[in-house]
Amino acid sequence: MAMALAVPTAPAAAQRATITDADRALARGLITELVAIPTYKGQGKVPAMIAAITARLKAAGFTDADIQTVPVTIEGEQTAGLVVRYKGSNPAAKPIALLA
Repeated sequence: MAMALAVPTAPAAAQRATITDADRALARGLITELVAIPTYKGQGKVPAMIAAITARLKAAGFTDADIQTVPVTIEGEQTAGLVVRYKGSNPAAKPIALLA
């Protein structure tokens, strides 16, 4: 006699959280805020963009220890980079880097 084991096989997409209108409004507000900051070469506004992102990250629960602003010089121009640590739940897992 054979026995079958029933295992849920729903695709991961079906298990995703629902995106609400409030989520869309929050995303649109962030994009609007960031696009309005002129971060092209010579404007010196990258630190302002980093400050805006940092404020949003802190509001989402990231701590000062999770967020670093790193000074960067590109072609003689002082600017900055942003490094954010997104803690995982498995301490044995290897870290990953997400770059944009």
